Amino acid sequence: MPSVAAKIMGIASDNMDISFRELENTIKVDQGLTARILKIANSAQYARQREITQLQSAITLMGFKMLKNLVLLVTASGMFAKMRKTQFYQRHWYHSLLTAFLGKSIAIKCGLRDVAEETFLAGLFHDVGRVILYSSAPEEYAELDRRGRDEVLMPRDLERETLGTDHQEVGGALLERWNFPEVFVDAALEHDSANITSPHKSVIIMVTVANNIADKFTSEAVPEERQRLLASLYPHTCLHATDVAEYSQNLHDMLAGDALFAECLGLFGVRKQEG
Repeated sequence: MPSVAAKIMGIASDNMDISFRELENTIKVDQGLTARILKIANSAQYARQREITQLQSAITLMGFKMLKNLVLLVTASGMFAKMRKTQFYQRHWYHSLLTAFLGKSIAIKCGLRDVAEETFLAGLFHDVGRVILYSSAPEEYAELDRRGRDEVLMPRDLERETLGTDHQEVGGALLERWNFPEVFVDAALEHDSANITSPHKSVIIMVTVANNIADKFTSEAVPEERQRLLASLYPHTCLHATDVAEYSQNLHDMLAGDALFAECLGLFGVRKQEG
């Protein structure tokens, strides 16, 4: 994990005056990262009457948690760049970005703004173990991925059968090694699980629901096991069946005007995919 991102993960938010200064000082040593942050801050969604040219202004405008998220977004977009032209990379990161934005939207809709940014980042990295498995054996994992979609099977079941482990176990271990906070490690480990033991259950439920809606939107059939799981999870959110249908059908319209989503697609080099 790049050193700047690792340092930012360790910045606490208990004293915001100190935290803001530490965040600014850590980001500005990387000129490329600073330029990307300012570009996003000046996007249509965040810009005000004048151009933002100072990192301090961007942090004030977007908020501490959002800036930390953006640093990790930029970091993730550069870590697996050699795979960008592969179909797997394009599908994986498009799905992960949809899950991140949907998860945050669901958190806000359900009155959980205090964990909205955590849900965003948990959604972005929930399937990161799949990237690791793919990078270790591209042809084998691509075939496994194709079979899972064609036969409408749970990815983790096929992974365990073929590889002896699964993307949830690998993703959780990776994020723990990178010193990610517990909520992100647990989301990688326990999304799509019936028995969530983590104290961050609400975030994991929202990531799981967002993950399912993203699958439906990209025309991927949802395994029956996951459908049953989701039916049991909806009562733990504020969502109704009509809300889920609206998200699934109108997702492009919802994100079409979101400048941050467009910036994220550009960061990852991902093409917009039709649902």
